[in-house]
Amino acid sequence: MADPFERSQIDSLTVRVLRHGERARPDVRLLNLDGKLCVIKDYANQGPLFKRVLGAYLVWREKVAFERAAGIEGIPRVVGTIGPSALVTEYLESVEITSAPRELLTAEFFEQLSALVEALHARGIVHGDLKKLENTLVTPDGKPALVDFTAAFVTGSSPLTAVAFPWICDDDRRAVVKLKSRLAPQLVTPEEEAFLEERSAVEKAFRWSRRYVRYVVKRYSTPEQERASIRLK
Repeated sequence: MADPFERSQIDSLTVRVLRHGERARPDVRLLNLDGKLCVIKDYANQGPLFKRVLGAYLVWREKVAFERAAGIEGIPRVVGTIGPSALVTEYLESVEITSAPRELLTAEFFEQLSALVEALHARGIVHGDLKKLENTLVTPDGKPALVDFTAAFVTGSSPLTAVAFPWICDDDRRAVVKLKSRLAPQLVTPEEEAFLEERSAVEKAFRWSRRYVRYVVKRYSTPEQERASIRLK
């Protein structure tokens, strides 16, 4: 896939900076590309080693997940890459779920969100970071969308992923139920409440190890003010 534009054009194409990059976090910008809005996630302003190694790996990993999910409604389409350190995806008109009108968060909406998650799982993809509320969006017609696949797991990438896949699928599902319990608690069923309490020993060990890795990465790669917000639950 050819680069959709030159890196030198990024500033002129920028409509708005959504997030300034800091240390391990990429710059995120809204771009106008030939009349169409796109989002670029760019690690190029990080240190040379990070940009060349980890940044390139994260771009590749997210691109693989998005391409595997191609055609699923509610998942952005990959537009292209800018070198090895930046990923461009289409922009989905939407708001974060916490900013959406509560009347849109119906039982049907959460059924659609669960169906979207299951569609990903059927393609061999686990989102892996649905606990971040900003990763779940609501479109103007009241449908769910998912973004930010940096933490995604894709089957075929490693033997460990194949072994852990069923448990990390449940991690996505629990995140959906937790989201419902936070924003529409009256919709949570007794079965869903029980599901939140059920965790195998293997899943607990996997979840603990992943949280520990996230903690270490965030602890040593983000600003001081963000360290206090690290979630370990």
